[in-house]
Amino acid sequence: MTNYPKLVVIITIPVYALFSFLWFRKAKLNFSEHLVINSNRVIPELIISLVIAAISVFCTNKSILTFLYLVLPGVFSLSYSIWFYHQFFSAYNYSKKGLFFRSVLVPVSYFMLPFLIGIALGILQVIKAGTIHPG
Repeated sequence: MTNYPKLVVIITIPVYALFSFLWFRKAKLNFSEHLVINSNRVIPELIISLVIAAISVFCTNKSILTFLYLVLPGVFSLSYSIWFYHQFFSAYNYSKKGLFFRSVLVPVSYFMLPFLIGIALGILQVIKAGTIHPG
């Protein structure tokens, strides 16, 4: 992630597309359409990362760089994703609450995925070690 941050953003497109496909099924868009939607969603994230990279060339303060690389992209990505999905899917007859709820759940689902994978791998590792016997 450190060496190729833009590649990571591009790799996230199918994952976000899967979650938007699942949460916005009522829109009746196919998965390839969700790939296109989410390809458009990442453009501002890539632009922000370009601006951050340009700023970091001239900045030597580690606390500012930490904020620029860790906090700012996460906050921007979350808030922009919610706004993006809310705007895009507002034309598909979702209730206001349902639309907002789904718009929040797409990025939250994405951020929860590594956590859930980690838990599953931890459980498998404990089972493999023989300390817990399944069933």
